[in-house]
Amino acid sequence: MNDGAVTQQQFDQTQTTFDTAIATLQAREAAVNAASEQLRATQVQSTGFNPGIRNAQLEALRRIYATPQISQSIKLARFKNPLA
Repeated sequence: MNDGAVTQQQFDQTQTTFDTAIATLQAREAAVNAASEQLRATQVQSTGFNPGIRNAQLEALRRIYATPQISQSIKLARFKNPLA
């Protein structure tokens, strides 16, 4: 055997360990992404069901639309892109 060389068995074991670590990392990333999506959905649902928060959001939007310059900008943007 040459200096610094490894046996096929050692190489295979190391490759398997590496592949397992990559698969574990990908599974954990997927779990974090799923939990993040679930949290986002829960926050949206919670905000929508909480009348105090919902009313505060609607009032803020009403104030924005009541500002003449902003209201005009929104109308212009909707005219240019009606799907926005």
